[in-house]
Parts: sequence; structure tokens; C-alpha cells
Amino acid sequence: MPECLVAESLTDLELERDKLLEQFLGLGDFRPGSITASVRRCGKPSCHCAKPNDPGHEPQFRLSRKVNGRLSTRVLPLLPLCARPNGRLRNFSAGKSSANN
Repeated sequence: MPECLVAESLTDLELERDKLLEQFLGLGDFRPGSITASVRRCGKPSCHCAKPNDPGHEPQFRLSRKVNGRLSTRVLPLLPLCARPNGRLRNFSAGKSSANN
């Protein structure tokens, strides 16, 4: 008779599956990508940002991710909107590391 390739019993495998499913469901919403903040200058000569040693305008938040193998960057207009995607990205990283274990 051929040697069994699965060393664990069906019950052990079902318990492992249930444990993995519980971990996966605990991750919440997650998406791949990264969020960066870019401080910018508008380019208007009369603006405060054109003065030397001025920190510039408020940061502009951008979401960068791969879409169909190409880098896609999207501007996130408001800071409160960044809190939610950041959590999703953190969850994605956690899910990715769980999948690799």
C-alpha cells in the first residue's frame, strides 16, 4: 500500500483550519499598498511657501499600490481618510505574514 503523505489526522487538520480561519477573520479589511506624506510647495511666487525656510503647505497623502503590474498613485484628500486605509494596509501586512507561516 502507498505511504500516506499526510502525517496528521483529519481531526488535527480541521482544528488547524479552524484556527487559521479565526486568525484570518480577525484581520478585518485589508488592502495592499503604502501611504506616504509629501510636503509640497505650490509654485506661486507670492505664496508663503516660496519664502526661504518656510515649511511649505500641509502634507499631501498618497496611496501607492500595484494595479495590473504597474504602480498606481492616488491622492488621499483629507487626513481623517488616511486613518482608515492605514489600518487596512497594516491588516494586509499582518495577513501576508500569517499566510507565509
